[in-house]
Amino acid sequence: MVDQPIPIAPLDPAAVATPVATPTTPTTPATPVPAKDMKITFPQAIRAIMDGKKVRRLSWKNVDEYCVLMDEWLKIFIRNEFHTWQVSQGDMEGDDWVII
Repeated sequence: MVDQPIPIAPLDPAAVATPVATPTTPTTPATPVPAKDMKITFPQAIRAIMDGKKVRRLSWKNVDEYCVLMDEWLKIFIRNEFHTWQVSQGDMEGDDWVII
């Protein structure tokens, strides 16, 4: 048996569904940003830093210390100036980070 082409009827424009307008909704971030003063983990703190936020640990004695991303480097503001932040294991394991 020889395959025969299947006849296709011309497309009826009235039979085509028209797109329905949907209300626009604002986009939501892929990772929700924790509320201020909510304790977060180190990975969440890094995400917040990458989003332009300042973060600090509650266990740090000086409340004026915080970390930011500056000139593509992690920086810590301590003693009234910025320093390159050498992250310790304790900081990475800490779960007392907050966004300030």
